[in-house]
Amino acid sequence: MRLLKQKLLLVFIISITGGAAAHAQSGNPVLDNRLTIILDSMKEVLNVKSLGAAIIMPNDAVWAHASGVASLVPLVDATPAHVYEVGSVAKTFTAATILQLVDEGVLTLNDSLHEWLPSIPFVNPNITIRQVLRHQSGLYDVIASPTSPFAVATNLHYDSVFVIDNVVNDYIKTPEFTAGTSWAYCNTNYLILAMIIKAATGKTYVEQFKERFFAPQNLPTIQIPYYDDITSPVAHVWLDLNGDMIPNEDGHDYFFNWTALHTAVGPSGGYYATPTDIAKWMKTFASGSLLTPNLMAQVRSTVTTGMPDGTRYGLGIMERKFMNTTSYGHGGDLGYSSNVFYFPSKKISIAVLNSDSKVNSWGLAPVVTALLQEYMKNPILSGVDNALDANVLEMSVSPNPFMGDFKVSLSIPSFTQEAQLVLTNVLGEKIATKNTSNLAAGVQQIQMDGLKEIPSGMYFLSVVLDGQMMGTVQVVK
Repeated sequence: MRLLKQKLLLVFIISITGGAAAHAQSGNPVLDNRLTIILDSMKEVLNVKSLGAAIIMPNDAVWAHASGVASLVPLVDATPAHVYEVGSVAKTFTAATILQLVDEGVLTLNDSLHEWLPSIPFVNPNITIRQVLRHQSGLYDVIASPTSPFAVATNLHYDSVFVIDNVVNDYIKTPEFTAGTSWAYCNTNYLILAMIIKAATGKTYVEQFKERFFAPQNLPTIQIPYYDDITSPVAHVWLDLNGDMIPNEDGHDYFFNWTALHTAVGPSGGYYATPTDIAKWMKTFASGSLLTPNLMAQVRSTVTTGMPDGTRYGLGIMERKFMNTTSYGHGGDLGYSSNVFYFPSKKISIAVLNSDSKVNSWGLAPVVTALLQEYMKNPILSGVDNALDANVLEMSVSPNPFMGDFKVSLSIPSFTQEAQLVLTNVLGEKIATKNTSNLAAGVQQIQMDGLKEIPSGMYFLSVVLDGQMMGTVQVVK
């Protein structure tokens, strides 16, 4: 941890002088810049080709940034508009569809597989939908092994469309354990659930996801190759294509056009998205807004798994803690890697997407932690749950640029007991504060003193009235 902090400090210094990639603004420039520096730094620490990330704030404002390159030939910088493959985060789409069908009375969590599906070799027909959602079915994972007959077939028939029913029937083997007696992560479970979606609704999982979630919630970048015409720019994936055990080759043309893989694994993985859209999705799903409260409570009823960091599993969702703060979401690994989690106590979601196969989803946890830590570090700068929109307060600074002290003009909407002005640098370090009290509604002039000795550069002035963040402006010396 000490080494990581030392590396981060070094990269922070480098990041100040380096070029900045495009990023989306949340309305709080100080926080935006601090989060951007964190992501740029973590990209260097992990030594990956690119990282994309987004945070959806309590008021649904968005910070989004991408660091690194989307491709080398031609040279294209990664931006928040680039999509990444999100891997097993797609399991949350499948789970949400099944769960809505439960709320609609179409099926129940205790339904057995035989009520919806024909007989499948090695699949106990008495396994319940609940056990499948929670990875307690004991079924053999047809996808997991890179040397399995499934892997061989999808490579041999690279351009072929694989039917999910056939994938399960053709490549299933003896169960790992009796259903309900243990836990094991298994992609087959979510292929089974896609089959149930089709049996229960008469529509494919692709159609259901679009109709239920992506179109109504305006998430246009969440798409899957072959089934969707993906027009978003794609961050290229970096793989070991020459067998030297170094994932340093641009695998985009090979991976993105791998029809056999994407059609075979879609309900378990295979979807692409921007960091912003997948973070929005996770906030919507994991906050419970798509389901009845009783069912959402069952979703969050988790079991132990043996996965790293004490990660637990519920009904299609992971539960884990970052900085001792509980979150719900999912990770994903399919060439790319991803971490997308919602924090109920903070009402924010964080998505981190990676295009370099040498770092898996568990390796992205420090990035989520660093972003969360920066968000939580200073409530004044990161905002509070009931913070007002920055545009509510009319404010100006003169002179700006300033040489020494400057005056702040505030149009205060109502009587204010306590007002605080906070000046920070681009690292978010507090440079000066000014406190005043008992301000009447109307235009007020407040002098910021003692600034003659601070270095030249860019600063951010934030105004807090009675504990509420009211706005931030950029000032330059």
